[in-house]
Amino acid sequence: MILSAWRYAHLGLALVSGAFLVLLSVTGAILAFEPIDAQLQGVPQADVDPELTVSEFVDRAGSSFTEIAEARVDNQGLLTITAFDEHGDFGTFYIDPRTGQNLGPTREPSTVFQFSRNLHRSLFLKSTGRILVGVNSFLLLIIALTGSVLLWRRQQGLKGLFKKVDADSSAPRVHVQLARIFLIPLFIVATSGVYLSLYRFSVIADVEVNHVISDDVLAEGTAMSPRDFLAFQNLKLADVRFIEFPFSDFPDEYFKVGTDQEEYLISQVTGQSVNTESYDLRNRLTYWSAVLHTGQGSPWWAVVLGITCVAVLVFMYTGFAVTVRRRSARFKSFSAGDSAEIVILAGSENGTTMQFAKYLAEKLTAAGEMVHVAQLNHVSEYPKMRRLVVLAATYGQGEPPSNAKLFFDRASQLVKTQPIEYSVVGFGSKSYPFFCKYAEDVDNFLDEKEYMSRQLKLVKVNNRSWETFRNWAKAWAESSAIDLDLPVLSPFPVDKRFLVNLRVTQSQRVGPTVLLELEGLSTHQVLSGDLLAIQPPDKSYERYYSLGQKGDKTLLAVRVHEGGVCSPYLGSLQKGDRLKARLVSNTSFHLPPNASEYILVSNGTGIGPFLGMIEETDVSKSVKLYWGGKSRESFDLYKPELDASKRSGLNVKTAFSKDDSYPFKYVQELLHEDSEELRMAVSRGAVILICGSLKMQEGVIDTLNSVLEKESTGVEELKLEGRLLYDCY
Repeated sequence: MILSAWRYAHLGLALVSGAFLVLLSVTGAILAFEPIDAQLQGVPQADVDPELTVSEFVDRAGSSFTEIAEARVDNQGLLTITAFDEHGDFGTFYIDPRTGQNLGPTREPSTVFQFSRNLHRSLFLKSTGRILVGVNSFLLLIIALTGSVLLWRRQQGLKGLFKKVDADSSAPRVHVQLARIFLIPLFIVATSGVYLSLYRFSVIADVEVNHVISDDVLAEGTAMSPRDFLAFQNLKLADVRFIEFPFSDFPDEYFKVGTDQEEYLISQVTGQSVNTESYDLRNRLTYWSAVLHTGQGSPWWAVVLGITCVAVLVFMYTGFAVTVRRRSARFKSFSAGDSAEIVILAGSENGTTMQFAKYLAEKLTAAGEMVHVAQLNHVSEYPKMRRLVVLAATYGQGEPPSNAKLFFDRASQLVKTQPIEYSVVGFGSKSYPFFCKYAEDVDNFLDEKEYMSRQLKLVKVNNRSWETFRNWAKAWAESSAIDLDLPVLSPFPVDKRFLVNLRVTQSQRVGPTVLLELEGLSTHQVLSGDLLAIQPPDKSYERYYSLGQKGDKTLLAVRVHEGGVCSPYLGSLQKGDRLKARLVSNTSFHLPPNASEYILVSNGTGIGPFLGMIEETDVSKSVKLYWGGKSRESFDLYKPELDASKRSGLNVKTAFSKDDSYPFKYVQELLHEDSEELRMAVSRGAVILICGSLKMQEGVIDTLNSVLEKESTGVEELKLEGRLLYDCY
């Protein structure tokens, strides 16, 4: 419920302030270009020379102006001077701080900027408009706060904050990616906007600087030339906000100089400061709020502000798109709950799992079944229910999605008498450590109910795999004696905007196995163990393959299945061919850099990611590779890559199950033979990685349980410590 509260607050505030935020963002983006426009006019910034002293500036300004009243840095960071020019005309002029040259009178803001500023500050509604702007600045601040909480929860804390965003469509992906980049600038814009609004309405009172001069500091004598002032010689012009010149040469008239931190009075007679007053915290906050909110004096920060304003518009579009999609995916009731024999309950965060549930319900209805569909939160009494199907996504760190948080409480209160068969399907991504954890919890919860019996074991769908879901649906329909017609191809199209082009640089084949060498992935974006989602030409589906990365070379090991969906296409590729794929980060199967040593276990094409990981390991650390396959010939496909490894201490052990020249063995038997060595390695802090078939994984886990049975660190402890990682299929 807490997560839902944050989400509804985030959405509600965006809806309430939406129109105003669009207006403020558009005008803010326009105003952000005002400092840039000023820069483009060729007028140099006040801080163009950070080493220029006030003494040098005043001396140079005297060559262009006969009498100076004030020098000040304006909102665009340009130095202006109010004075009589050499023609005797009084006014405010731009001045080149490097030469003292008069650059002409200051310009009036353009009509576009003037209009945008008035609209941005008060909506042309005077005080009422300023109040509305202030309120919406505050709402933007709260939206940024709630968004930060949702981002933290979605990406599972600080470690996951900048990992690849896993999302099935562009709207949620762009929304999260922008949040990671622009939350800090957004906080700055909103906070400074709130502060300036409070300041304008005197909620935060301005504090004037009062200089008190005692009579004993009053110096008698003739006024010095300002260029000889010691105070001016020690002060950089880049640090100055303004300089007010005295009206006369009388000793009790002083130069007043303001910096970011302090304000000085400087004697004309001695050229030294006679009084210094530090600005109150409110003065500093007011100044810096104006600087940070408008970009004054910094064209680069103005660019950031302009992009941030545009980002707010994109935030709103993608946020509302996600909301519309989530709500459109809510189910209509195919049959009333009182009459349905099959009930499908779904828990989904962004609507993807909802799509699967709705599609399944449509196909079951077409097959003549009475089906009722609901969110997990809406579980209720279903008097005629014989079968229950739960499709459950996992959110954050193994938590239920927002529309499933009440399921356990509400389901516990139901009283059932008739027996019910249930099946649970989990949806998630193996790139997250809590893959399908909530689905596991639901499966265990239902198994404890006396009136529930498990129809099929829990199935986990990785990255919305239609093949996995279809295989489960076919098995479930057969078990239920239902003739269910599901297409081979996914009914949910792939988003082609995120495909990358790859080129085959090498293709080697031994029997049904192909080892592809590809180029085209950016090396700073990919790690061995990541996945390539490959889309065959003219198809609407993807298949996932674990990759190994060696420098700028990507290795892909593929077993070609006759009649397969994607593997025959990959097996047909030759050197120079191109293919399209999508990189999927698989953070739960990356090589942990802090391990003392590594034990890599694979069979068949599962060796693929290890060919890259071996290169990623510290050469000072021990690496042992166990590999199982049918024959020595099948291993020879990978041997050149292993022989070319930069590591000198790589230990490789192989097992062959169908080679008459070698003893019949599976890879798990190799581990059992090395039981004592394996126990010692685990005690030293070794990390074990497993990649290959699910059947092999089960055998290896059983062997590890046996080998480590009497050890303090067993299989479950290794999992919890992140020292047992697997990616099997």
